[in-house]
Amino acid sequence: MRGMKCCTKLAMSAIVLASLAACGDDDNDDEGNPNPPDPALGVVIGGNVSGLGSGKSVVLQNNGGSDLRALQNGKFAFNNVVAQGSQYSVTVSAQPDGQNCKVTNGSGTAQGDVSNVAVECTDTNAPVDPGTGGGETASCMDNPNFRGAGNTWSITTKGRVETNKAMGLVTYRGVSAHQTHAVDTIGLEWDSYTNLIGGKFVQYGSQMLKSAPNESYFSPALEVPISLPLNQTYTQTVDVVTVQPGAAPVAVKTTLTYTYRGRETITTPLGTIETCKLELTGESTLSSLIKWTQWLGASGKYAGFHIRTQSPSETTEPDKIEMSWN
Repeated sequence: MRGMKCCTKLAMSAIVLASLAACGDDDNDDEGNPNPPDPALGVVIGGNVSGLGSGKSVVLQNNGGSDLRALQNGKFAFNNVVAQGSQYSVTVSAQPDGQNCKVTNGSGTAQGDVSNVAVECTDTNAPVDPGTGGGETASCMDNPNFRGAGNTWSITTKGRVETNKAMGLVTYRGVSAHQTHAVDTIGLEWDSYTNLIGGKFVQYGSQMLKSAPNESYFSPALEVPISLPLNQTYTQTVDVVTVQPGAAPVAVKTTLTYTYRGRETITTPLGTIETCKLELTGESTLSSLIKWTQWLGASGKYAGFHIRTQSPSETTEPDKIEMSWN
């Protein structure tokens, strides 16, 4: 949730005027049993389900689609195969009633058939998911170091390096806000303005300085609670106002919905990290409903950072994150 370019990274990094990607069909027959994959068409992605209660089902997805409903414990395989050498990412789309299922070994590069994805389900009367909040310490949805004047952090993704610096409190559009200055290696430079007020991460707006100067701000400010219990949804409707030199401001009414889907341990180029899985949907007067899934660092050095983002068109993961906290 650091910085916005034309919009915020968590709330709006891909939303404005993006198109909605089609979702995969359910990979089950008329009786709800998984259809067998055809290995001749590509690489099969599968694994094992354990702990699933009698009479319950869990819906799995690969790369954000290809829904597969597992009705019992044991082996599973997605009907939709993937090309050899391509990426796969298995996640839980719908939890069974009264249970919470977590995925391990769920992502990687499919060099051959994959059979070691593990889906482990436990009753929800097991230890309660701590949610996204962390009080005064770093949490999934926030890290106070992002507001410490002079602190810096850089994020490298597919060779592109984005460098951020916390500039301290300033006045932005009549309110007190923490300014973050950011530059990246493809020639962009921008300032973003945020704050933490009453347990909510407040996002005011951003100013693009290079390469195409403009400003985008929220009216009213976008306020996202940093503490969301498991499966809790938060929705807010705002105007996203864009101001370009020599042109009248343009406001686009946008509705954003956040849903916390629980803790998930994932393996990325940064290592194996416990994350908070957060679903985000957005719909505006100029675009239909679109959906992202984000995995935010739950604790430790990567708390609050975007560890993985899955959009309708791609999945991205930072290759390296470096920080210098005062």
